Order: sequence, then structure tokens, then C-alpha cells
Amino acid sequence: MSGAARQVLPVGAVSTCVHCGCDDLHACAGGCAWARVDRDLGVGVCTCCTDKVMVAHWEKRALYAAEVTRG
Repeated sequence: MSGAARQVLPVGAVSTCVHCGCDDLHACAGGCAWARVDRDLGVGVCTCCTDKVMVAHWEKRALYAAEVTRG
């Protein structure tokens, strides 16, 4: 989406885990919290998925997405 305007989510928007799909309103069975979350993009990695998702890789992709969409 080169050249596209960055879509900033409204205040109070729900963020979703990129691996399991849990969100701010629907935690994993047994409970979870955000290990990493980008509220502007509305995505994150929950504590139940940190062993399944390479968090460092996710952070690089989130930073890249933020840079691309700012333009």
C-alpha cells in the first residue's frame, strides 16, 4: 500500500492477537495479556502466543508497517 494514508484506529478500538485472534474483549481460555501491542495498528501478540510467534520478527514488521503507512 505504497502512498496510502495511515489509518489510525479510533480511541477505544479493539486490538487483536496476530496468532490466535483473541482481543481486548475476548481473552484466551485461562486468560492472557498483551506481550506486545500496537494500538495504532490494532494488532499485537498475547502472552499465550509469545512462544508461537517470533516477537522480534513481529516488532520489525509492525515498525515497517508504521513507517510505510506514515508516508
